[in-house]
Amino acid sequence: MARPALGPLVVVREQPESRLVALRLAVRVEEPQGLEGAARVVVELARAQLEAAAAAVGGRASVERTTTHAVFRVVGPADAFERLAAALRLAAAGPAGADVGQSALAAARVVAEAQAAAELDTPEPLVRAKLREALFPELGSVSGRGVDLAGLTAERLARWWSATATASRSAVVVAGGVEAGRAVAAFEGWPVRAGRGGRAGAAAARGEGPPAQAATPRPPAPQVVTRWVALGYPATGEDPAVLAVAAALLAEELGQSGLGGASAELWWNAGRRALVLLAPEPPGRNGDGDGSVRQRLERAVAAVAEGVDAAAVARARRRAVRDVLFAARSAEGLAEVLGTMLDRTGEPNAALEFVAALERVGAHDVAHALQALRETRPEVAEVAP
Repeated sequence: MARPALGPLVVVREQPESRLVALRLAVRVEEPQGLEGAARVVVELARAQLEAAAAAVGGRASVERTTTHAVFRVVGPADAFERLAAALRLAAAGPAGADVGQSALAAARVVAEAQAAAELDTPEPLVRAKLREALFPELGSVSGRGVDLAGLTAERLARWWSATATASRSAVVVAGGVEAGRAVAAFEGWPVRAGRGGRAGAAAARGEGPPAQAATPRPPAPQVVTRWVALGYPATGEDPAVLAVAAALLAEELGQSGLGGASAELWWNAGRRALVLLAPEPPGRNGDGDGSVRQRLERAVAAVAEGVDAAAVARARRRAVRDVLFAARSAEGLAEVLGTMLDRTGEPNAALEFVAALERVGAHDVAHALQALRETRPEVAEVAP
């Protein structure tokens, strides 16, 4: 781990035996009113050039707007590390570091708007989005659903991204066959602001706001044929390792209950946590009474809280540890696991500490956490035909 002079934090996991290297650069994003959805436009603008640069050396690339970050990833041969790092630096510099043509910007806006619309089009993504906004209102809408991006010009985007993509808001993870010194040196001085982007960043720093946002269009009607229900228990004060084991136990309980399509998950974003259960309503139900989806989800929480035992916790704990280790089995997966935990906590060693914490979770820990959550009022989200 190191922070180069005038550069972002760089976390390196050397794998000398590997002939591959994976790089992940994440920028913490906060979209002000009127710029919701702008981060998706930024990553879509970067996608083509990053994919082409990676393909040129036999690698691959991807970009994503997560709940809290804009993420740029590339993986390829370790002996092409400098070229991969240069491509990542350029892509993440965004429109403030490159000329943006109107056709490219228009295409990126269309893709971003289509991705946002997809969250409204079917019930499960929609109920997830509703619950996320209820649990974490300070994060706003990740996608900018319903915001008209037609008014987002290259200048406005450059001004905002230049003020957002700073070294202090960014972190890089490098995993694979590259020495730590090379990895750190590759990001020294990033981001470099030049030309129009530099002036835009200075304008943003002076507080020059964007023009008025275009009128918000009416969102499309979702295509809902089945009621979905989601419960979210705010759990920021609870140990995330305990919550992860609890979620695994709840998933097992829901599977045994016959509630098809149900899931239990730990939602964890930048220090904010919640234990979430969601499920579709079985055919023939009307959403009311003891047989309602909500009642069945709440009964699952009660059953695990009151009946958890050491053997069940040991199974769930092993499953949770296995999932992390399986996800990190490649250089690319390792970079993603390390980077995701870094995004959540700000701590470079968070992934290793999380696995160690999972190994220590006991039945009493799970029962205590679930009983505490049962005493709180969960957030509820529903979508219905």
